[in-house]
Amino acid sequence: MQVILGSNGIIGEYLNTFLSERSKETIRLVSRSPKKYHTDNEVYAADLLLEEECAAAIKGASIAYLTVGIPFSSERWLHDWVLLIQNCIKACQKYNCKLVYFDNTYLYSPFESVQTESSRYLPNGPKGEGKKKASVLLWDAIEKEQIEAMIVRAPEFYGPGQTKSITTSFLFDRIKAGKPARIPISASSKRSLIHVKDAAFATGLLAMTPDCYQQIWHLPCPEPKSYKEWIALLEDRLARKIPAEIWSADTFAALAKERQGYAELLELLPRYEQDNLFNSDKFKSRFPDFECTSIETGIADIVGAWSRV
Repeated sequence: MQVILGSNGIIGEYLNTFLSERSKETIRLVSRSPKKYHTDNEVYAADLLLEEECAAAIKGASIAYLTVGIPFSSERWLHDWVLLIQNCIKACQKYNCKLVYFDNTYLYSPFESVQTESSRYLPNGPKGEGKKKASVLLWDAIEKEQIEAMIVRAPEFYGPGQTKSITTSFLFDRIKAGKPARIPISASSKRSLIHVKDAAFATGLLAMTPDCYQQIWHLPCPEPKSYKEWIALLEDRLARKIPAEIWSADTFAALAKERQGYAELLELLPRYEQDNLFNSDKFKSRFPDFECTSIETGIADIVGAWSRV
C-alpha cells in the first residue's frame, strides 16, 4: 500500500492518478475529510498534526507522500510544518515506511536568481523559516540513516482545477472572470512555473525509483517566461487583448495594512522583482524521457477547463 498524506489537494489528486495507473498497490488517501477519486482507493480520515493519528494513517504503507497544504499563515507554517515532519518521521521509522516530502522553494533566498538542489537555505520570512526547519529535520534523519526518504521541490505551480498559487489568483482567475490581470512587481522578470501534472507525476516517478532516495530533487520545469510573455500567449489562445496592471511593492504594503491575506504575501515579493529561476537539470539528466508540459499546452489545459465549468 502507498499513502498520500494531504490527498484532497491538487498535487495529491494528480499523484493518485499517476500511482493508480502505474502501481499494483492500494492507494490510501488521507486528509481530515478525504474524498475517493477511484473506486479502488482506500480513504482514511486523520489529523496529521496528532502523532497517533499520523502513525495510524501511515501504518501498513510502503511509501508515504507528504503533500499536505497548510493554511497560508505565518504562525501556522512556523509551527505546523515542523510538527508534521516530526510526526511523519516517527511513523515511518516505526513502520519501516519510505517518506517522500513534497516541498516548495520558500526556504531559498529570494535574491538568488538560480535555485539548485545545493542552494543555501536563506528564507526571507516566517513561512520560509518554517519550511527550512522542516527540511533540516528530515535531512538530518536521512543523513543519520534513521529513515529512507527524499525531498522533492517544486517552484510555484499552475494548471487546471483547484490549483492554488499567486499566479492562479492574480492571472488566470482574473482573466477567466473578464478582469484585468494583476502582475506582482515586474512584468519582465522571468519565473519558473511547473504544471501540477508534471509536479505530481515526477514525484511519483522518483518515489518508485529506488536509487533516488536519500537525495533532494528539483522537479522538472519548462523554460521560464515573464508575465508579459504569459499574457501574450494567453492573448493568442483567447484571441483577445488582455488588460494588465502591475502592482508595486508599495501597493502590496498598503493593502497589507487592511487585509491579512496581503500581509502574508509580503515575504514573497522579492521573488517577483528579478528573475527567479528553478534549475531541474539533475532530474532531467536522470529521466531524459520525461516530457515537461509546454507552457502553451498548460495554457490550453487551463482555458479548456474554463469551458467545462
